[in-house]
Amino acid sequence: ERNTDMSVCFGDAKSVLIWLFKKPLASRLNAEEKERVMEEYSDNKCLIESASLSYVQREVFQKINETLELIFGKDFFKEGKL
Repeated sequence: ERNTDMSVCFGDAKSVLIWLFKKPLASRLNAEEKERVMEEYSDNKCLIESASLSYVQREVFQKINETLELIFGKDFFKEGKL
């Protein structure tokens, strides 16, 4: 009887994890985590527009933001949300 219960529990846990990991990463973040990612993106955007940075520094921050867009999706960073 115990083995049967464990297999049901394992099957349920596996189903929940599969469902969770199929969701987009942005929807798996809590509000604090979303805010930190958006803040990083926004700070980088300001640095990219800064006149005090070199071309290489701007390119680095631009690549970071492009990577964030690839991970979380461009919709995550739409202007209305920042």
